[in-house]
Amino acid sequence: MRAWPAAKYLTYCFWRSWILVVYTAPIWSYVANGTGSASCSFSMYAWSTVAFALVAALLALFHEKASLVLARKGVMCLAGVISSVGMLMEYAGAFLFFDGANLLFVSGALLTGVGTAFIAVRAGQIYAATRPVVAVTNTALSELASGLVFFFVVGTVPQIALLVAALLPLAAALMTLFESDADATRGLVRRRAADIDAATRRASVFAFARFLVVVFLLTANLSKGAFALQDAEASLASGTIGVSLVILVSFVLVLVSSLLKSFDFGVAYYPLVLMLVLAVVVVFSSDAGNMAAAAVIVLVYCLFSLFMWCLLTYLARSDYWSSIQVFGYGRSVFALGSLAGLVVGQ
Repeated sequence: MRAWPAAKYLTYCFWRSWILVVYTAPIWSYVANGTGSASCSFSMYAWSTVAFALVAALLALFHEKASLVLARKGVMCLAGVISSVGMLMEYAGAFLFFDGANLLFVSGALLTGVGTAFIAVRAGQIYAATRPVVAVTNTALSELASGLVFFFVVGTVPQIALLVAALLPLAAALMTLFESDADATRGLVRRRAADIDAATRRASVFAFARFLVVVFLLTANLSKGAFALQDAEASLASGTIGVSLVILVSFVLVLVSSLLKSFDFGVAYYPLVLMLVLAVVVVFSSDAGNMAAAAVIVLVYCLFSLFMWCLLTYLARSDYWSSIQVFGYGRSVFALGSLAGLVVGQ
């Protein structure tokens, strides 16, 4: 493990790869035909996201106890196994009942949400323990790699695609085993929190709450646009274009961030807002099923997710919140906003 210290950052990479594969690649058409595959995709997104958001929020609420749980390697391995087993249950449910509305499929979707919540929050701990510019570089590298995994799954045979999709959460969980220094920061966070006066603490709570509301609204609108513009036939094509653009942008971001000694999130904020405005204009000025518009939405949605992950790593270094609170609440709200946008878009 000491010979490959950067392996821990692959936790986020494999988790993001899993998200791209199960929600953008056509893996559900391999186990269910026609409307059944659409039912599987929607059902998994709904149930898995609900479970993810609930567990992530609970980890944040009980963050001190959660820090001890997440530090256990056996717990993280179990989270990966649960997620992968959940995927296999979904395959079985889709194959046997031809849709995603059966109990076997729903149970599997819930398991994936529970397991990946542990993985995502633990990945947040890992990224928050490094310098912001390093976090940005590794996040962009992870996005680039996840795009390559997506294209591998799309281009390979169905059996291998299904296997890779099932094993990605387990791979993400195993990468957490390379992290050995997150425990040293927990006492420091508790000592910082104890020195904060009540008024400052209340102000930080309101500020963080406003931030979460903004995240929910932006995510919901982007997700709504992505699903409202696409039909079943255009989904893969627009997703492929969008992911291709994400790879290119991530590559440029890696080159830029690798040359920087520090990273100013304020500089990146305004270009992102302009891209969000452009995406919203494209959504509401395009006909349903417009592939180019949908590709733009996929691109902006992925870049927004990248930016949010980097911003959360920055916020997790503050004196007011632990990394588990920041990523638990932050990713929970992001997931709920995405689900709300999906429901409205559908």
